[in-house]
Amino acid sequence: MDPLRLLSQMKTRVQGALSAHAAVWESLQRSRKNLDSHLTASLEKQDLVSAKHQERATQDLMQRVETLVLAGDFASLSRRELRVATNLLQTISPATMGALLRVRPEAHGWLVDSFFSHWSQLSEDPTREEWAELVRAAPPGVRVIHRGLNAWLITAKDGHRDVALSPPRTLAEFTNYLYQTLGCRRNWEFTHAATAEWLANALACRSWENIAAELAPFSSAIKPTLPALNGSTWVENWPPGGGGIAPLRSQVTVVAAMLANCNSHSSPASSRLVDLLLKSAFGDPRVPPMSNAWSEVRIQNPAAFDEFIAILVREDLSLFFRHAMKEEDRERFWLRYLPSIRGTQCVLASSAYSSLQRTLNGTETGRAVLSRAIRGTGEGASAFCMFFEKIVVVEFSETGNAAYVYQRAAFEQHVLPILRSRNVSARLDLKRTDLAAMKILHGTNWTRRAKAALARHGIFSAG
Repeated sequence: MDPLRLLSQMKTRVQGALSAHAAVWESLQRSRKNLDSHLTASLEKQDLVSAKHQERATQDLMQRVETLVLAGDFASLSRRELRVATNLLQTISPATMGALLRVRPEAHGWLVDSFFSHWSQLSEDPTREEWAELVRAAPPGVRVIHRGLNAWLITAKDGHRDVALSPPRTLAEFTNYLYQTLGCRRNWEFTHAATAEWLANALACRSWENIAAELAPFSSAIKPTLPALNGSTWVENWPPGGGGIAPLRSQVTVVAAMLANCNSHSSPASSRLVDLLLKSAFGDPRVPPMSNAWSEVRIQNPAAFDEFIAILVREDLSLFFRHAMKEEDRERFWLRYLPSIRGTQCVLASSAYSSLQRTLNGTETGRAVLSRAIRGTGEGASAFCMFFEKIVVVEFSETGNAAYVYQRAAFEQHVLPILRSRNVSARLDLKRTDLAAMKILHGTNWTRRAKAALARHGIFSAG
């Protein structure tokens, strides 16, 4: 037989075998993917069923415990059920718990644990002092209460503040006192509250840069009291994640102190701290709607909050009018209305953003201010939104553009969602003639017309 013909036949057979093998391989891969999908779906279904069973079992356990406790049948409670009973501080009365403790005194330790675990929840409870009396009656040896500390001091409503204040300590000394001397658990609300107070006191008398160096080795103690951050850490070399665990009240205590600290110290470290605050789970207080967390900060320290917003707005005004637009007369005009401006948002055209990056990236403050601006889509004019109580004024960078005035409710309904998506064109999305209540033309005597327009909305110059 011709060798070339033989080789051709062998090649054909090999190719056929390889094709068949490839088909089998593809079939196996499809089968594996189908099996993986089936297993994933089955596991998800199993997890859902398991979660429902667990939820139902927990509900049944809680109902049984509550029934036995309210009936006074304390002797029938198993050890597990007894522990559950000491967590029902919102359900049963201190008098009923006192009766339970007289029959089952071994539950005292769990009650102490529950009391300090629910510290923030109990802060406004009218029966709080009755619960504190039960905790103070715990026998010797029970965690915290009988370790050389005045039981009245630690169980008082402001006990976490007293622990943080007396005597003044370094963070290392404070955490050793909290965990070792007192025996506080790391997951107690009391522990978080006391730690937040220590940090707030430190922030009141030291710069963030100085404090951050001391915080570095104590991320597990401090991080729960700080708002959660995505992609960043509050202190250099801290591991990511883990923030926002403490009750909101403790986080608010720390953030309010941070604001006062940033307002009093101007440094690259303070600028970075401001940037982190705006990127945290609290959100950006300049862009409505303001989060509940920032509202609580404003209630706790209104002066620091208002000054913080004023500093941010002043920096944003400078970024837009001085650097992006080079119209310092407009910056001076709007600065007179600083006390009335509730928030701002700068939208820079892509080329303007790139130009300012080259100009401002040399300083921490410049980088922080620029990072708060939105890099708009497309070219053309940049825009600057100023939120007042009832209206929103949008200024544009290019000469010849009028300022658009919107009713705030209409702006928040139709435009704010686009702003928050950060996929926004100043020209297309912020210049809405169909939505604007009026325009302010920048011609001769424009400031006089602008003052009159603002006055009609109850907004007056501060100077």
